[in-house]
Amino acid sequence: MQGLLGNSMDDPRTMAVLQGVMGLLGARGNVQGVAQGLLGYQGAMQQAKQQAAVEQMRKLQLEQHAMQLEQARKAQAQQELDRKGLMAMNTPISGIEANRASGLTGPTPQAAAAIGQFPKLDPRAMLSQGMSPRRCKRLFLCLRSG
Repeated sequence: MQGLLGNSMDDPRTMAVLQGVMGLLGARGNVQGVAQGLLGYQGAMQQAKQQAAVEQMRKLQLEQHAMQLEQARKAQAQQELDRKGLMAMNTPISGIEANRASGLTGPTPQAAAAIGQFPKLDPRAMLSQGMSPRRCKRLFLCLRSG
């Protein structure tokens, strides 16, 4: 059970009680002293509540800012993955990649025929490389119509 005063001099309850006592001691009449004491106590407690509300609001704003930064970071990372996927899709196949894609090694006619061509679009491969499903769908719809 907590006593009349708070835990320390920084405790709002301690300051409110001290304000109340100062009001009681500073007044000339009994009724006036009680009124000043109550006003002092209420004022100190109200100020403590306002400070706590301001601190809570500040914490909420910091949390909201951190969430917004995280969302922006994720969106930027997704855009980078989409950009890399589009670059890979629009880059012609080189000789080494053609060999690898054909399953053959060494200079073969099948590999040479693939050099300079664009890779086949595979939506599963694009999704596995990190492209967003919405971006992948838009890309295929765009290529179909065009």
